[in-house]
Amino acid sequence: MRKIFTSICLIALFQSCSNEELKTKEEYETELQSLYEEIEFLISNGNCDDHIECNTMAIGDKSCGGPSGYLVFSTDIDYAKLESLASRYTRLQKEYNDEFGIPSDCSIVSPPENIGCINSKCGTVMN
Repeated sequence: MRKIFTSICLIALFQSCSNEELKTKEEYETELQSLYEEIEFLISNGNCDDHIECNTMAIGDKSCGGPSGYLVFSTDIDYAKLESLASRYTRLQKEYNDEFGIPSDCSIVSPPENIGCINSKCGTVMN
């Protein structure tokens, strides 16, 4: 009887711990939004004088594979921090997609081709 009681307590403890780790869909969405805003803030602080100071980075995860988008940024910013934030965002979006079965249109998102320095900020240049 004692072994059964101990087993039941351990199972209950395990389930309560695992339930605490589960995030709701809204919690994921809030965390993703907050992380993306942090990324945008970092990028907004970068300036440029020339097109060669602008670069792109894939971000996010589509359910079918590949990034959900691309960031355009100045090499003037802390690249290691941007890379870390984008990596966290991508992992979190993949986890969110997997957890809630988020569908994807499976289209391939290509990096922007015409990026450059416009009014001291990196962005997409229209031809």
